[in-house]
Amino acid sequence: ERLINERAQLQVANDTGLRVDEAAIDNAEQAVARQNQIDVTELRLRVAKDGITPAQFRAQLRDQLLLSRLHGRQLRAMRG
Repeated sequence: ERLINERAQLQVANDTGLRVDEAAIDNAEQAVARQNQIDVTELRLRVAKDGITPAQFRAQLRDQLLLSRLHGRQLRAMRG
């Protein structure tokens, strides 16, 4: 159910024109690496060991960023 809700929210984000550029994804990837006290190359190696390609990982980051932006937009709209 959570996955269905997430997919629906991603569709809303796309339909309303929310976008995440490559620089934002790069920054998110670097932040994950920093949080784990490793560099991006090591992060990609560890992710690959879990069977996730770099493209899949970046797509997951993009989705997380889109959802975050959508939620931020919704909160601002509620505060009006």
